[in-house]
Amino acid sequence: MRRALAVASITAVLLLNVGTLASAASPPTRVGITHPTWWAKYLAVSSPSFRSSIGTSVASVNVGTNVDVSNEEGPQSETSIAIDPSDPSRLVAGSNEIARLPMRGYFSSDGGDTWGGVDLPLPPPINANGFDFGSDPYVAWDTTPIAPSGPSSTGVKLSRSTDGGHTFSAPVDVSPTGGGQRFGIGADPFVAPDGTVHVAWEDISINIEEASSSDGGASFGPAHVISPTNVPIATVIPAQNSRGVLITPACGADASSGPDRGTLYCSWFDLNGANGLDVFVSRSTDGGSTWDAPVVVNDDATGQANDQFFQWLAVDPTDGSVNLSWYDTRLDPTHVSTNVFYSRSTDGGLTYELNVQVTSAPTDETAEGADLGNQYGDYEGIAAFGGVVHPVWTDRRASLPAALNEEVFTATIVP
Repeated sequence: MRRALAVASITAVLLLNVGTLASAASPPTRVGITHPTWWAKYLAVSSPSFRSSIGTSVASVNVGTNVDVSNEEGPQSETSIAIDPSDPSRLVAGSNEIARLPMRGYFSSDGGDTWGGVDLPLPPPINANGFDFGSDPYVAWDTTPIAPSGPSSTGVKLSRSTDGGHTFSAPVDVSPTGGGQRFGIGADPFVAPDGTVHVAWEDISINIEEASSSDGGASFGPAHVISPTNVPIATVIPAQNSRGVLITPACGADASSGPDRGTLYCSWFDLNGANGLDVFVSRSTDGGSTWDAPVVVNDDATGQANDQFFQWLAVDPTDGSVNLSWYDTRLDPTHVSTNVFYSRSTDGGLTYELNVQVTSAPTDETAEGADLGNQYGDYEGIAAFGGVVHPVWTDRRASLPAALNEEVFTATIVP
């Protein structure tokens, strides 16, 4: 049965290396493996040993069972997740599946306790606009719709759809291009409750930046600097020693009816002196024109060179809480193995609660053959609705069979 959608439009944003376009508006300015069937794999790994509960209850945050979402032979990484707001028991998630096909999707109808999966092959490429490179697309729903770059420059582009994603508009410039711009491989679109479309990205090792559109993504205003950054491209850390790390901002807007409705939040990780990589969040209460000084979310001991990285952020639209999860090396003195940690803010992003460990076992992505060299990839995911939070991450815990060398895991968190 076809489901009615409560949303009116969808926007997608890609980071593109742009070739010469036929007509271009001026950009904004800156202010081989054999695979058994999925069901066979599910039966093989659905025993309790693969669903061990961490049993955590800290600062009124209860972390449930660690659940193997993918149960899929071959490496998965770069995870994402979303909740159906009309029925929060229905979840969808996705990941890379780099050993045999580009992507895999997962679905749950019981709040994340059990999962199914399906391959998501890529559609045929469309090269009409002469793009040389595109990477890591993201999507955001807009519930309040409102009726060129030079050769070899880089920039962030956005395409929008008003027919449920069947067709998309020609891409428009979001970011400045050229002039030394050195963009990462991801940008994050998000929609404020008034329908304003925002996109955030990183100008590598220079700034986290944001631009907004008041006409549903047809055009964008000047870019605003959220914060300077210090992470050079592909910075190698002990936990991700083969491909290094890049900053991808993860942002959201408070769509609740609470006192912070309309507040924007952007998160990222950055080098913080002797503390290693830390997770930061900044907020804006004026639609993105100005941004507050960043707040450090992780609460590990200072001066230990622990790395917190690949954070993701979700603002619960029912209560306005700001929820984050990330990979964290604080429990390994060598800073190689990671666990996933979680924190939230309930005061509009001014302060963050005691960090809570989500994973019941560590992951070492530096071991031989880890994700065919992809390791964790470049991000993980989190979703929140109705006071329930679902992070999703890449997991290589030692108890997994050799065939399941990287899995997608999740857990249900109830603050």
